[in-house]
Amino acid sequence: MKDALLGLLVAGLTGLLLLGSCGLMGSGEEEKANADSTYFRVTLNGEETWDASGTAGFSRIMGLDWLQVRGGVDDEGDELYWEGLGLSVAYDGEGEYSLARVLRDSTQKLTSGASYAEWNGDVPIAEYYSMDDTVDNQLTITNYDSARGIIEGTFRTTVVVDSADRESEPGERSRRRPDTLRFTDGEFRVEVEDRRDE
Repeated sequence: MKDALLGLLVAGLTGLLLLGSCGLMGSGEEEKANADSTYFRVTLNGEETWDASGTAGFSRIMGLDWLQVRGGVDDEGDELYWEGLGLSVAYDGEGEYSLARVLRDSTQKLTSGASYAEWNGDVPIAEYYSMDDTVDNQLTITNYDSARGIIEGTFRTTVVVDSADRESEPGERSRRRPDTLRFTDGEFRVEVEDRRDE
């Protein structure tokens, strides 16, 4: 009797394994869908969750590999308004990177760090840049799959409005956000375009 029950148990388990490996139980399709999904999520000022569209790109400038990850959202009630957050670092593989603001010489252009902007169509309303504090400005690349063109990571950053954008000019659209923005619990899994060989 024990041999018969053991035989039935083995046959049943073998059947389940075969069904699962053939995809008849649906788990294979579900795993593939999860593996192919992309996202860019972050919490803004501890209360607003961005579930943004995200992209990333590699480029080579002056012998360095640069990675830029971007996420953006728009206002469904205002077809012209949108916001975007960009993270830029000199890339050297998986690991932790500072998003503290680094400027390029006297041009005052952002070389690496985080930047945020509000836009009205193609006209910028306000630009923000990460602070020099490295504690509040961190990017961690957890996985880069070059074969599939997918990069994953986590981040947090604090950005402040550019002094030139603190007051709107007469007739210009005023910005919606306060002077300081804190992005926390950021995570992304996005497609990355590699332009380093171009």
